[in-house]
Amino acid sequence: MFSLKYRDSIGISSEDPKASISFYRNLFGMKLEEEDSSSIKTLKLDNIHLVISDSRTGEESVSRHLLDHIAFRIDSDSFDRAAEELSRQGAEVSEIVDHGLVRSIYFKDPDGYLVELIC
Repeated sequence: MFSLKYRDSIGISSEDPKASISFYRNLFGMKLEEEDSSSIKTLKLDNIHLVISDSRTGEESVSRHLLDHIAFRIDSDSFDRAAEELSRQGAEVSEIVDHGLVRSIYFKDPDGYLVELIC
């Protein structure tokens, strides 16, 4: 058996990496790490790393359609504001779902990945 130290990154494949980068930067304030000519870009916010690969490069992506959703925990103080901000940015936001211990809202990113905000 082996032990895990921490979550390293979330990787998604994008049809339009520029749109995805803009979406996550504008929504969460993520910063683009060292932009280069690579078809793989990494956005970072604190200890969260979101790796976006360009699906148009022809490189096979095993993650496409295998990912169920991406979830981010946010402060309960900003939960209602987040839903309002998402709607202002044109996202179709679900109703608040009360899971008992946590509340969630769901929406899709530019590539159709389901994103969940939890508080």
